[in-house]
Amino acid sequence: MEEKIKVNLTYLTYYVLTSDMERFGFYRGNEVNKSRFLSTLIVNYFPHIEVASKRLEEKVRSFTLKKMARYGKLTTALLPLLESRPPRLFKAKFDCSLSFRPSKECLRIIDRIESEYLSDRSMSDYLRSLFDSYVSLPQAEREAWMFRDTLLILEEALSSKTAVKISSKEGKALFRLYAVLPSREEYFVYAVGLLADRVTSIRLNRLGEVYPSLVRCDFDEEEEERLARALAQGPDYLSDVPRRVKVRLSKEGKRMLRAFWHNRPEVTPLGEGVYLLEGPYLKLFNYLLRFGKEMEILEPASFKKDLAAFYLEAAEALSRPSADLPEVALLPASGDGEVGKP
Repeated sequence: MEEKIKVNLTYLTYYVLTSDMERFGFYRGNEVNKSRFLSTLIVNYFPHIEVASKRLEEKVRSFTLKKMARYGKLTTALLPLLESRPPRLFKAKFDCSLSFRPSKECLRIIDRIESEYLSDRSMSDYLRSLFDSYVSLPQAEREAWMFRDTLLILEEALSSKTAVKISSKEGKALFRLYAVLPSREEYFVYAVGLLADRVTSIRLNRLGEVYPSLVRCDFDEEEEERLARALAQGPDYLSDVPRRVKVRLSKEGKRMLRAFWHNRPEVTPLGEGVYLLEGPYLKLFNYLLRFGKEMEILEPASFKKDLAAFYLEAAEALSRPSADLPEVALLPASGDGEVGKP
């Protein structure tokens, strides 16, 4: 089978797959490379699906055979049902589709699926089940499957306590690996360690080529302390120099603080609407940026100055006329106009 393969999908599965193509960097030039992404997904994830399927079948078959002595012909009649799938409880809508041309490595798996697993189903149906299983995983775990080979090299380096070599602008650089772990929200997987003696965190999908090395990777007490301190806030906002910012929040600001849990720094209430936030500078900046007029920065003055400069630059950019862009007639907000009426 060398022609393109078309897989019919639900919107949810289609949305997650196409989003992962972008967030995991599967591009060819400026365009998303669907074929490379889906081929890599099948090559890396199919062995897991196959093993899990056989393991489940063996457990059910073993249970059924044990019952045969008691229930005789009835169990014998039920045994063939193991080969068929249970009926759907509701009719799913497969109103989206993805077409791709499999790579040579993927083609070998496709041929195997075609010869061994399609007795009662189509290729589209089988691959849809594989994709549905993949999208049910947390995003960080999906990233780990897509970059399985890289992850295996990193895990082997951690196990053997050796450094790895990664590609950089200056050529191959020695990366003294300390940990490989997902962010707290399980969005991405990060490799954390020392790169040229600097505490560094690199997303798995941005590591590029990774090579094992024979260089021993040991950390002294001071390095261990730096790395542990940097990881205290998670690997996505890595910094071995945590900052503190004291703010006063309005009533709406307090509500926002409770609602905005994603990437929230460590928060200590000080009373009377005053809070102390602690974490890496970039994490603090990105988190507090959304509070706007509902927040007053009490200290440090340098952080207040940086935030004010950002707001001023944004205001100036938004107030400039866009001479090169055509005017767009904006629709009135819901309830404020006659939207939808002829």
